[in-house]
Amino acid sequence: MQKLRTYYKSTVIYLQKWWNGLKEDRNVFVFMIFLFISTGIWFLNALQKEYTSIIEYPVKFTNIPKDYILKDSKTKELQLKVTAGGFNILRYYLSTSRIPLSINVSEMKELEGKGREGFYLLSSNYFKSINGQLSNGMKLLSISPDTLFIRLSPKMTRRLPITPDIDLAFKTQYNQAGDIVLEPDSVDVTGDAAIVDSLESVKTKHSVFKDLSDTLVVLLPLEKTEGLKYSTGSVTVTVPVEPFTESSIMIPVVARNVPDSMRLKTFPSEIKVSFRVSLNRFESINAEDFTAAVYFTPDLINNNNQRIKVKLERYPEGLYFVDYTPLFVEYLLEKGKKR
Repeated sequence: MQKLRTYYKSTVIYLQKWWNGLKEDRNVFVFMIFLFISTGIWFLNALQKEYTSIIEYPVKFTNIPKDYILKDSKTKELQLKVTAGGFNILRYYLSTSRIPLSINVSEMKELEGKGREGFYLLSSNYFKSINGQLSNGMKLLSISPDTLFIRLSPKMTRRLPITPDIDLAFKTQYNQAGDIVLEPDSVDVTGDAAIVDSLESVKTKHSVFKDLSDTLVVLLPLEKTEGLKYSTGSVTVTVPVEPFTESSIMIPVVARNVPDSMRLKTFPSEIKVSFRVSLNRFESINAEDFTAAVYFTPDLINNNNQRIKVKLERYPEGLYFVDYTPLFVEYLLEKGKKR
């Protein structure tokens, strides 16, 4: 702040010295005054002359059929060639509000011919209308382009699911404790049928959240596609977060698809399953919630390797980083009925 004050003060002093020096040198001072006056007079004289100029005039299309949308239009502005005094042209460019020319789509003609689609209208049809809307002193000479073209597409509305596009990182000993909840979980999307029909879901804008140690509730905007309308622009995302602990449990290995005339034993007969679980569910986890199995196949009979892969078929929902050991166990096949 002190540096800024010093700079401001030095600038003021410099300008004061320059102005004082200019006043002391009367020749320069008088020259500057006359230069300013002559420039102003020249500018005023120039504005009083008549010019031929190109100005831009906005266009909007109205009365579009209910079940269709305007797919594209290369013409959003008309190029008007006009003659007018300099003041009128300057006033037009300085104007902040320009009433667009309304083009009635129902009055446009359909293109004919193979491979041609869309509608057209001659710009000259609106010559009188545009000329009447121009300010006094402006005369319309021509309009470009001479023909307006548009294409209409069928309109579609679909209810699409919302997908959260988020990256989550948790503090040590914390993790996600359930499914992510979205409110709302879907959105109505309206627009060009070809585009809407190609969509499978609507994503939220990509977001990153780090060092989470508590349930996250956040309002996220949707990632939108240009030209489509959405029934809502944002969604509330809830990510349940709880403290987690590491645990392990021993579960038996069961043999499946073993013929009635044989028995299959594994060594060891149990495997160790390791996992992370929320503290409030730790006490409720037991061995009956898991299933580990090996599968008999005929090639096991003459297999010299004597090892078989274990598959963890079932474990409770809400566990993270589930792993087990060993992945392979030795086995022994015996003749005789299964017990």
